[in-house]
Amino acid sequence: MDTQPPSQSGTSLSAILDEIRRGWDAVVAPRAAPGRWDDELAAELPGYTVWNITDFNYDKCHTYVIPVHRGRFDEPGSAEEQRALISELGGHQDSVLLKLSVVAPYYLVGLLRRSVDAAGAIVEEIIGHATAEQSLILRRVEELARRHGVRPIPPEYLCELVPEAELELAAPGTVTVFNCLFEDQDNFIPPAHLLWPGRGRRLARRGKNRGRYIAMARFSGTADNGDINVALRLAINAAKEGLGADLVTWVLLVVYGANGGFVGQNDLTVEIEASIP
Repeated sequence: MDTQPPSQSGTSLSAILDEIRRGWDAVVAPRAAPGRWDDELAAELPGYTVWNITDFNYDKCHTYVIPVHRGRFDEPGSAEEQRALISELGGHQDSVLLKLSVVAPYYLVGLLRRSVDAAGAIVEEIIGHATAEQSLILRRVEELARRHGVRPIPPEYLCELVPEAELELAAPGTVTVFNCLFEDQDNFIPPAHLLWPGRGRRLARRGKNRGRYIAMARFSGTADNGDINVALRLAINAAKEGLGADLVTWVLLVVYGANGGFVGQNDLTVEIEASIP
């Protein structure tokens, strides 16, 4: 039995789980025209660039990035191109991130900022307060989604488990509403903490006795200069932002990267688990 009351949007967790079960074929093998929303978003936002970064290999949604900067910009294809664009835009790139599920009629939307730190690493952070221009774009994309019957999903449900679900990347017993509706990622904590500052939750798993215990949230940081200290600092900063705390405890889980090749790639990523002490 779903003991959680309806959210402020009027949608209950049990209703969302039912929609996921009815749309299970789309969870397993999402199929949709990749450019489904391209023309409408472009018409809704004249003068702005709309990047379609949809990838149905592991995503269950259409994903769009809309830089909140007037003009036409090519999507960066490398870290160097991203740094060049950030410089061109005055030191930071503010964007609306929009995800529209193909499993059930729900969307996620938020504001992100990319900048370059003193070590040359690209940093992505949440924008907690929208400017008038950002608010206008947010309102327009949400109005477009709602006109098509697509609803905002209550962020408090993103971390809820879908016990019977098995996906390719998310381990059995850790599959969440976020994984089913938006992205299949290996034990990745859904982005309530990314898109709604201060509202993130650590993953709650259900034991055989239907009790609950709290697992540590997972965060990552990537340094495209191969510096593990930069990558670790970015992961810790993401944990502090995601958990809404100035002090976190953390455990290093894995380090991986790529080095060499024609373009001289030198990426290094760390993943940590973190919690509030």
